[in-house]
Amino acid sequence: MTAYSFPRISQLRDLKTINLEVNNATRVAVLFTTAGILAILLARDLVIQVLYSDRFMAAVPLFPVQLVGDLMKAVCYAIQLPMLPQERFRARNIMTFAQCAVFAGVFFGVPAGERLWGAVWGHTASWACHLVMLLICPHRVNRFHFSAENLRLLVGSFAAVLAVAVLPFPSMRMRFVGLAIAVVWAATSITRREVERLLEVPRAHAERREQREWLTPWAAPALPRSRS
Repeated sequence: MTAYSFPRISQLRDLKTINLEVNNATRVAVLFTTAGILAILLARDLVIQVLYSDRFMAAVPLFPVQLVGDLMKAVCYAIQLPMLPQERFRARNIMTFAQCAVFAGVFFGVPAGERLWGAVWGHTASWACHLVMLLICPHRVNRFHFSAENLRLLVGSFAAVLAVAVLPFPSMRMRFVGLAIAVVWAATSITRREVERLLEVPRAHAERREQREWLTPWAAPALPRSRS
């Protein structure tokens, strides 16, 4: 989003084109984020063991709540892309303040011994609040709305993440149920064209590398540095 979508949207002035780019960015963000969340939820204990250690296994129950908030966060990042180019600083600051207030209220609202749970619930609640405000503000300013395709993707993605998040863990039978949910989500959410474009990425990278290797012998020799 920062490498392509934000510079692209910053150059646009037509609201219809801006909304189209926001929908494109939202689709990419939701597809990649949901795929990663489902993979982490299905292998949450392995993720802890590989990236951290057994001492952090007590954090595994926090994953479902945290990752639902992360999906909302990804959607928010895509929707708010036009706000800075359009200089909606006041609205952005108000939403950020409200989000921080919600997080602080939830975090400090739980007993001191349960503050880890307060942090993840505050994370999810604050991004849910931010998402609601973003849906109101861009709709009023830019007449933004999700495309029908993206609306189905959002409903399916949140349903899949929530379904896998509430499965009993670490039952192996439930892992297979969660895997089946992930497969159904992928089959119904990712189009054939998107799969083909994704497969073209390593192919194009390999072609560029071969081209660079072929051009290397023909490259001009480096000029000697001046001693002055």
